[in-house]
Amino acid sequence: MRNPRVVWPQWSYSGFPRSPPTPTRPRRRPASWGDLTGISGDGATVTLNSGSAAVRVSFPAEGAVRVWLAPDGTFTDPAGSKIVLPRIGDPVTPKRTDKGDYWAVSTAKATLRAYKHPLRLALYDGADRKRLWEESAPLSRTDKQTTQTLARTAAEQFVGGGEQNGCFSHR
Repeated sequence: MRNPRVVWPQWSYSGFPRSPPTPTRPRRRPASWGDLTGISGDGATVTLNSGSAAVRVSFPAEGAVRVWLAPDGTFTDPAGSKIVLPRIGDPVTPKRTDKGDYWAVSTAKATLRAYKHPLRLALYDGADRKRLWEESAPLSRTDKQTTQTLARTAAEQFVGGGEQNGCFSHR
C-alpha cells in the first residue's frame, strides 16, 4: 500500500535578529498569535492579519503551500534565494472562501484553513475534507524562534517539515 503524499509548507520567517541575543538579556515569554483580524489578496498571495502580525500564504504549485510570518507585519527576505529556491513556472492564484469558523485558501489540490479564533492553520486536500496536518495551538514566538505545534495521531510521525527547520524527527 502506498503512503499518501503529504504536502509540507515551506516556512520563511522575517523576524529573526541579525545577531544572537547577549547572555544577559532576559528571556521573553513566548508570544502567540491572537484572532484573525483581516484577510486580503494580491494576485497569487494572500495575507492573514492578527493584530499587527501577519502571515503571507502562496501556492508555488497547486499541491504546495508556502507560509511566511512577520511578527510586526513587515515582510522581509534577508536570505534572498539562499534558502527557498526560485520555482519554475507561475504560482497558483488561490480561491478565498469564508467558511464561518475559518477561511479556506484553496487550489484544486490543497486547502489551507485559517481558523479565526485564535488564528491557527491546517492543511487539507483540495476538497477541504481530508486533513494532512493541523496546528493544535497557535504559533508562538520569541526573539530567537517560532514554534509550530501540530496535532497528531497515535502512530503518526513528523519528519522534516520544511527547509531550514533544524529538526528531523518531531515526535
